[in-house]
Amino acid sequence: MRERDLNYQHLRYFRTVAHEGSVQRAARQLHLAPSTISGQIKALEADLGSPLLERAGRGIVVTNFGRQILAHADAIFAAGQDVVRVASGERRRDVHIGVSSVLPKLIVREIVTQASGDDVTLVLHSGTADDLLGELIARRVDAVLSDGPTPSWVTASTHDHERVSSGIAVFGAESLAEIIGTDLPNGLNRVPWIVPPKGTVLRSALESWWEDHELDPPISVVVDDSAVMKALGDAAVGIFAAPETMKDAILESYRVVCIGTTEEVRERAFVITRDSNPTDPAIRALWGDEVVAPESGSAR
Repeated sequence: MRERDLNYQHLRYFRTVAHEGSVQRAARQLHLAPSTISGQIKALEADLGSPLLERAGRGIVVTNFGRQILAHADAIFAAGQDVVRVASGERRRDVHIGVSSVLPKLIVREIVTQASGDDVTLVLHSGTADDLLGELIARRVDAVLSDGPTPSWVTASTHDHERVSSGIAVFGAESLAEIIGTDLPNGLNRVPWIVPPKGTVLRSALESWWEDHELDPPISVVVDDSAVMKALGDAAVGIFAAPETMKDAILESYRVVCIGTTEEVRERAFVITRDSNPTDPAIRALWGDEVVAPESGSAR
């Protein structure tokens, strides 16, 4: 198929159906008859040589081939919106950044603010690292802030840039700290923990550390939001781990004490991009030149 044969209007109809999950909903949005949309998507499938959509019960789903085409379609129409903004004289552009919900918010703040500017609107998307990497591969976000490097299951080319590497500190309410006493690390078995979900880098590192020191502490809460974790720690629901570089900010913002620190467990933050040499200045600013050391301030 030659490039000039691609019907971009048909591609737009397919993209709308894929995102709406229904021909009927897409038809209402596009102000067209459902039969018109279905027919033109079939024409696009014929041109491309493979099905884009398939029936699943009463609905439709995007095929594996369709997901590949959808990723390109999203990029094409996003670029089209950029052209419209330039033509209308609009100076600002959108930069989409995926943010892993388990990353400490102060670290996110330190990294993200470096990309802000008068000509850019930063659009932040929170979620799990795996989901956000899927969005990055589909080019629906421009970069991902994650607690670990790209996992081995990702086959697409990505580029990892480590921005933070810090030992951890363990925090908790004074009442829990008194129960632990000075018997570290054994005393950490005596109180409940607030931890991130299994599969996250910090959770895996904590479990390895516990195993090395023959610890098996009770877990009171599993939460994927670092700000909620600290708020629950403030309420004495359990103790929690956070980067040692955030110690002053956490002690200023929450009614907790620092129980102890260790370099055996490290909190890390990475900026992950699709391109090895991105041209957008905002994305390049996310990379940074040095490891970020969060300053004291509101720890969320």
